[in-house]
Amino acid sequence: MRRAIWQRRLAPGVLEELRHKIPRDDKGRLKKKLFQGLTPDFGHPKVRQLIEGETMLAKYSVDLSTFNERVDREYPQYGTTMKLPFPEKLEALAYEATENQ
Repeated sequence: MRRAIWQRRLAPGVLEELRHKIPRDDKGRLKKKLFQGLTPDFGHPKVRQLIEGETMLAKYSVDLSTFNERVDREYPQYGTTMKLPFPEKLEALAYEATENQ
């Protein structure tokens, strides 16, 4: 998974807490990758669910644009406006509204 996909969709404060729990080496780098800290004793179950859900969406998406659309719909980023779920129905409603005028 790309880092930006799942990290931007975490609840505020979760990523910072996960970064504090992972130890650092002498150079200040993380000793483990963030997802490696997700164990039953260490980590956040919601992060695990998010990654598993995005992995499932990736398996059943035909291409990258379909995957991105599905991820945006199922796991919207905090602080962004959600897309409307049925654009084709909205287009049909808009078409009917213009026909009735």
